[in-house]
Amino acid sequence: MASTGSKILIGCSVGCLVVIIGIIAIGFAGYSVVRNIVDEFEDMEIVMDDVYDRFGSVNDFTPEADGSISPSRIEAFLELRDLMTPVRRKLDRTLHTLSDANEDNESVGPLRAMKLARSGVGLVPRLADFFNARNEAMLEVGIGPGEYYYIYVLGYYSWLGESLADGPGFTILGSSIEIDGNNMDDYEIREMRTEDLHETIQDIMLTLMRNQYDELDPNETDPELREWADTLNDEIEKLERDRFRIPWQDGLPDRIENSLRSYRREFKDSYSEMCAPLELGLQGY
Repeated sequence: MASTGSKILIGCSVGCLVVIIGIIAIGFAGYSVVRNIVDEFEDMEIVMDDVYDRFGSVNDFTPEADGSISPSRIEAFLELRDLMTPVRRKLDRTLHTLSDANEDNESVGPLRAMKLARSGVGLVPRLADFFNARNEAMLEVGIGPGEYYYIYVLGYYSWLGESLADGPGFTILGSSIEIDGNNMDDYEIREMRTEDLHETIQDIMLTLMRNQYDELDPNETDPELREWADTLNDEIEKLERDRFRIPWQDGLPDRIENSLRSYRREFKDSYSEMCAPLELGLQGY
């Protein structure tokens, strides 16, 4: 069974749930609603255990040593993204509603206040649905958490250049969601989110890229593979020196970009700007 810390990278532990409920649900929902939410997150942890039992932890994944990603693995990733589409859209709408309210400093009428209250309560089970859908899809398509995160980071951040500041205009953990604004302004929230995601991405990708480098034969005679080994090692060293660096931010090597190029539309269509901070785990974003 994976540790609680590592579980947070793939979903959210029941310990996180207590914080979320304290932020969002209390004041809106009764005991029965909260009990149902707890049950959903406990069910989610059962599925997470199945994922880790089958695929291992995030750090157990090793990308292909030569840097390529086979079409079957990219298609498995995109199939997983497709399976998540319905719950991702529901969560996207809820986050949009709350984010818009957070940016509006004017008082709201009773009807809108009721809508916002329902959205606040609805956020918690939709978070559970979101992580549950991802975990169940991993089991269905046969892709583990390490491989999923590896392709996610390369595809959306390294290749398409999506922003780490994307997401709602409030923090889900760490401060309350308020109709009249947050303790931090939008700029501060996005700066914090960007810094936190840089740290998460580096923790994940440095481990996976080191795993990849270790698979290369130090006595390799193929000049192209020797050049690739040097390129990979150089990028690892750049990441170690600069904690705000995105892997391959100067441009993907041809062997990686060639693997992704045919799937640009599918990657773009499956990206959610509002849900993006949650894709790598729920850690205060």
